[in-house]
Amino acid sequence: MENADKWFAIVNPVAGSGRGLADWPQISKLLRDNHIVPEYAFTERKYHAIELAVEAVNNGFRKSKNSSIVLVAESPVTGGAMALAERVKNEYPQYEVRVSILGHLQRGGSPTAHDRILASRMGAAAIDALLEDQRNVMIGVANDEIVYVPFSKAIKKDKPINRDLLDTLRRLSI
Repeated sequence: MENADKWFAIVNPVAGSGRGLADWPQISKLLRDNHIVPEYAFTERKYHAIELAVEAVNNGFRKSKNSSIVLVAESPVTGGAMALAERVKNEYPQYEVRVSILGHLQRGGSPTAHDRILASRMGAAAIDALLEDQRNVMIGVANDEIVYVPFSKAIKKDKPINRDLLDTLRRLSI
């Protein structure tokens, strides 16, 4: 399948009290359904994920890639992205390592006028929802209009992957 050699997943089979192994078939199917077919490996011992990640990055550089993006699940046991970055810096000084933590990006930066207006609109809508006895709803925006979405619907509906964004990612990173 297309791009099968350009994605690599490292699965910890004991993560989440064994859910890593149990959930992998479902995760793998979801990826395949969205035309993302990774090679994968299961970790076999402590810190094996780091070895596998470095091996995957090295393989990319051997194929003349000059950069790699490594996504890391945060974990109090391993120390997450910061600990991995420090270890990679120490053990593989030939690689430049940068860490971006998604939660910091989502909360960071100065708000723009658009951000402030959107926050005001959504805040006012939340108050209106309470005054209208709306409960268990998420305030959202669809087609630039404020909408109330029941939590039950918001958490059940899968949002399809934007194919254009995925294609852009592939063009820029591979």
